[in-house]
Amino acid sequence: YDLGVGNHPLLRCFLVYCITRIIGKKIISTVHNIVPHDGDSLRNRVIFFVIYRFASNYLVVHGKALKERLIKEFGVSDKKIIVVPLGSFHPLDSPAITKGIARKNLGIDDDEFVLLSFGLQRYYKGTHFLLKALSDYSRRFRLLIRGKTWDDAYCEMLKNIIKENNLSYKVDSAFTYATDQEMELVFKAADIVVLPYFEGSQSAVKLMAYS
Repeated sequence: YDLGVGNHPLLRCFLVYCITRIIGKKIISTVHNIVPHDGDSLRNRVIFFVIYRFASNYLVVHGKALKERLIKEFGVSDKKIIVVPLGSFHPLDSPAITKGIARKNLGIDDDEFVLLSFGLQRYYKGTHFLLKALSDYSRRFRLLIRGKTWDDAYCEMLKNIIKENNLSYKVDSAFTYATDQEMELVFKAADIVVLPYFEGSQSAVKLMAYS
């Protein structure tokens, strides 16, 4: 909505909530995370307290643990919380793309052991920790990293670790969004999908790996 309030997303958000309530519409908010992964501050907790307790008619969460946190940490009534399990994702699956074909397209030898770190790259997901920790792993392997990062500083941190730390393994990284076709290749080429998250309540990447 263009409400003429410039670059003030918080103000726009509250105006939308208020206008929606004034015209008699109910608001159902999906609570993917109770507070932002990288922003558990008093300010954010006050903002989300207002959203959860007063601005929303119902809240949708993806697990019982999240429901319990809303009740305990924000005093939300259990009657306004709806638990809907995180939906599964069925990525592109071309029968002609085998593990061998996927590896050939990515320039990976058949006998290489391949780990995959996939998805939006943010500090809480721990890719920087993974890069350093894997140097203690005795087996020779290749690490694939695929995923856009919104934080330029974090992206530079990852690139510097790869460039300057003389890692004992191969790294194939691309900090951009992966197409459906590339997603199929990297998942099929991998032996293991790694989720080194510091914090999280659910993971769509895990469901993609299962698929």
